[in-house]
Amino acid sequence: MPDPGLAPFTTVFRAADPHRVKRNRQAVSCTACQRRKSKCDRRHPCGACEKRGDGEACQFSGGGEACQLLSSSGGGGGGHKEVQMRLRRLEEMVKGLVDRNQPVRRETERAKDVEMGGSDDGVPATDQDAAVGDEHEPEADYHGATSWTAVVDSIHDIQTLLSREDAPDAAEHRQPGGEEEPDVVLGDVAPITLPDIVGSLPPRAEADRLVSMYFNAKFIAVPFLHTHHFRRRYEAFWEAPAAAPLLWVSIMFSVLAGGATIARIKDPAPAAAASTGGIVDAVDPRTYNTRAAQCLVAGKYLRAKAYSVEAMLMYAHCRHIQNHDADSTLWSMYGLAVRLAQRRGYHRDAAKIGLCISPFEAEMRRRTWFMVQSSDLLFSFQHGMPSMIDEDACDADHPTILTDEDFDEDTAPLPPPRPPTDPIPILAYSSKSRLCRILRRVARHALSTSPVSYAQTQALHAALEAWHDAIPACLRVRPIRSTAFTDANYTIMHRLVLELMYLTTLCVLHRPYLTLVGGGGGDDDDELRQYRQSRQLCRDAAGRLLGLHIEFDKEIRPGGRMYEDRYMVSSLTYHHFLLAAMVLCLDLSESTDLRLALPQCTSCIFTVLLMLTPPSSLDNRATSARLLHTIYDILSVRSASSLDAAHASRILRAILIKVETPPSNTPSPSSAAAAVVPHDKGSRASSTAALPSRDRVPLAQGLPEGGGFALDAADAYPVNFDEVLPPESFFAGGDSVDWHSLDQFLRIDHSDMWNQTLTDSHP
Repeated sequence: MPDPGLAPFTTVFRAADPHRVKRNRQAVSCTACQRRKSKCDRRHPCGACEKRGDGEACQFSGGGEACQLLSSSGGGGGGHKEVQMRLRRLEEMVKGLVDRNQPVRRETERAKDVEMGGSDDGVPATDQDAAVGDEHEPEADYHGATSWTAVVDSIHDIQTLLSREDAPDAAEHRQPGGEEEPDVVLGDVAPITLPDIVGSLPPRAEADRLVSMYFNAKFIAVPFLHTHHFRRRYEAFWEAPAAAPLLWVSIMFSVLAGGATIARIKDPAPAAAASTGGIVDAVDPRTYNTRAAQCLVAGKYLRAKAYSVEAMLMYAHCRHIQNHDADSTLWSMYGLAVRLAQRRGYHRDAAKIGLCISPFEAEMRRRTWFMVQSSDLLFSFQHGMPSMIDEDACDADHPTILTDEDFDEDTAPLPPPRPPTDPIPILAYSSKSRLCRILRRVARHALSTSPVSYAQTQALHAALEAWHDAIPACLRVRPIRSTAFTDANYTIMHRLVLELMYLTTLCVLHRPYLTLVGGGGGDDDDELRQYRQSRQLCRDAAGRLLGLHIEFDKEIRPGGRMYEDRYMVSSLTYHHFLLAAMVLCLDLSESTDLRLALPQCTSCIFTVLLMLTPPSSLDNRATSARLLHTIYDILSVRSASSLDAAHASRILRAILIKVETPPSNTPSPSSAAAAVVPHDKGSRASSTAALPSRDRVPLAQGLPEGGGFALDAADAYPVNFDEVLPPESFFAGGDSVDWHSLDQFLRIDHSDMWNQTLTDSHP
């Protein structure tokens, strides 16, 4: 140890005189003001603590136990022990305050009905309590590991009191002057008052009818609104409208908007309501949408308060079911719902982040997160954008397979999940939740800016097939006409949606290989042969999607089984069909194997190439063309009410003209085709019309179930002989021949085709 006389010349950590006694000056402020570094008036309790409503925490360190603590420390060499003892004492004091305040806090949270529920006895809260719940409710306090707040929270119990005491101050000083900033998401929304809310409501009987219509539409009703839970809150609202939080009122208006949308589709003549004594505006969804948006803004949903996630989801959901075209605004709203849900910690397992909530609340959080992540994924997928959610940062589980009758607020613990034997909606949501995880990976795979390996494609395909094989038997798709009469229409839609998502994922996963071309020999040719299976998978998936489109379109027309429930169809449903149609258009126009089978070269070698073309390629091309003709007819009908359908019909028309329509007065080389294709189905004169005809017989009437079409090769590859070069030009030189395409084609293995041709020629 250095000499004490040299202490000033060592370091800042020099040894001190062990016998030196430091005389501490007595503090004149209470401990709470010392910690906050605020001015104390030295009363007991002081004015600052009294203003904060924390009079019990106002204590002075002079005398008593504090003096005994200082004297027992002995001063001098006991400095480290003194700090430890004082910190331990302070933590004990904080624990005591938390324990005393915990019952009061639980009662406050129960009164606020954080998880969409009413009080246990069904009695609504007072106006004063509602005001506190709306204006002074603390914001969500979940923070991830990268936040400095998360580091502060890890300093044990001492930081609990600090965060809870400092939060109101932050809210008070967020917006000086009390001026609210305009909402850039929902726009310039007019403020709403209690008289406006009450005046916008329809009569009680009409409101009950709309709410019932919404919850009975099982395909439209969201799973995070518990039926019985909502009913209790709904009854309490009618008893005391001023007591309900504004964000919950927004949810109620969205429910009314959803019910009004369904009512308008089922009964498109609103004058019928007026003739029976009802109010015409009562069935106008736009009125309720406007009120829902006003309540969202007035309830300060951007602060991630209770009901904020559910209210935003409901508002976007009800706008979605009213629109059959893609809307980027909805995509932005669902993205905002993702951020609000993450702010409230919905993406995390409640048990893993230490939330003390009931099993009912935990299940509602899981269902809400399912809706958040699936909606964000599907709308991002619709717009060709990556999802906002990173699965590595989420550990929320899938929804539990339980109906609303199986559990309620006071259910603890939750009963075991139901077996996957009945096609209940929550079973479909659980399967959809699992598929979304695969679809998110496929979307990132397709949108990747760096090259992806074919092994990754095969791994994703294997995961997708494993999910499809695990679908419960009651949810497997089947023809609508052969579906049991006892099966509800929403069950048919759930089956259809799961199959559409599966087939669309297949299309997106394998679509890049439709147009992938090798470099000309060697390993590239091996890769092309390897990718041939992916091209066929993509074609088959697109064809099955369009087959489902044709069947479903027939059933939602007047007289069809799904006509009364045609409100179930949304822009997301039509997106699957449009994507499949565009994939087949790409296949007909740009696919490598079809272009190699019939390259764009001089007509002198057309007959040779046609003889070498496999019959399966011609059949695929003809089947795709006839499918697209039928889809064109369907989209042409929808063009009057859908911009997306109008745009897609124009694209289909152009593609069909390009790939199969020669001048109408031109003969076809049927003799060359007959030498190769062993099908004698006759020629189809209507296929050579100048434009796709709307009077064409629908494919649903002519397509055998599970079968395809066998057409002449001339029907698939019509030729204009007016453009054929004179015979003397055949041997004039090879500069005009696409020798690279011909070389690529001749490298294809045609042994199976030749064997089939020889067998047919020599019986």
